[in-house]
Amino acid sequence: MKALWETICSWFRSFVAPPPTTPKVGFLSPVKRQEASDFLTAFEMGLGTSVPVSVVPKYGDGKYGPGERTLVDLAKELMTGPDTVQVVAAVGGLTCLQAAVQAANETASRIPIIFISDRDIAHANISGGLVLKMPSYDPQRVEALRTRYGATKVGLLVNLNAVIGPDEKNRWDINWGPVRGVSGPNDHINLQQAITDLVGDGATGIVVASDSFFTSQAAPLVAHLNHTDKPVCYPFQSYKNTNPRPTTGKSMRYGVDLQDQYKALGKKARDVLNALIAHPGKIPNVGVDQITSTPDYW
Repeated sequence: MKALWETICSWFRSFVAPPPTTPKVGFLSPVKRQEASDFLTAFEMGLGTSVPVSVVPKYGDGKYGPGERTLVDLAKELMTGPDTVQVVAAVGGLTCLQAAVQAANETASRIPIIFISDRDIAHANISGGLVLKMPSYDPQRVEALRTRYGATKVGLLVNLNAVIGPDEKNRWDINWGPVRGVSGPNDHINLQQAITDLVGDGATGIVVASDSFFTSQAAPLVAHLNHTDKPVCYPFQSYKNTNPRPTTGKSMRYGVDLQDQYKALGKKARDVLNALIAHPGKIPNVGVDQITSTPDYW
C-alpha cells in the first residue's frame, strides 16, 4: 500500500511541479538588431539544439564611445533584470567586453562572460573567448596593398569611438600613409566625407579598421570605397558579400570569417552551460583562443 501511495504522489507531483527552466544566454551587441541578425544566427548555430536554450539579445544601436553607458546598462540588465541569464556573450569587440566587465563589477555578478575581442581582459567572470588581434596585422595589410596592388601610400580608416580605435590610430606608421579617425555619435558619422578626405590626403590604398559600426555599415561603406577606385583591404570576409560587392581585382581582406567566429563562440556558450550543470556557481574555464588572420584576394 505504501509503495502504491508513493507512486500516486509521484504521479501527482509530475503535474504540479514547475517545468525545468530553460537556460538563457545573453547576446550583447553594440549595433542595431537588423545589423547583427546574421551573426546572431551563426551564434545560435554554434549553440546547437541538443538542449533548448533561450538567447536574450541586447543591442546598443551604435551608442558607444567615450562616456557612453548604453552597453554597460544593457549588460547589467542581462545580469540582474527579469531576464537574468546564465552566461553573457560580449560580441562587439573590446568595447562590449569592457562594458560586460564593468557591469559585472557594478552588480557584483558571478555570471560567466565569453567574448569576441581584439584583446583579452583579466577578470574573474571571464570564462573564455576568441582573441582576433586585428590591429596587429596592419603591417601585413599595408604590405599586401603595396605588393599586390601597387599602392604607394596606404591610409587607415578607423573609428575612434571604439575602445581599440585610438590605439590603432596611434600605432599607425605615418610612413605608410595618412589616417582618418572618425568620431562623434556613430549615427552622425559621414563615411563618404571621411573616405574623400583620406584620398585627398594622398591615400592610394585604404585599410578599413575592424570596428563593429563599420561592419554594420558594410554596404554603404563598400559603395563609397568602390567609388574611389583605390585598392582596399577589409577586415572581415563578410564584406565580400555586400551589395554592391567590393571591386574585383582591387579588393581583399586580411582578417577572419566572422561567421565562423560567432559559431565558435556559440559552442563556447554551450560548453559554459554544460560546465555550470556540473559545478553550479563556479566560473568555468572554456579557454581563450587566439585566432589567426589570413589574406584573401578578391
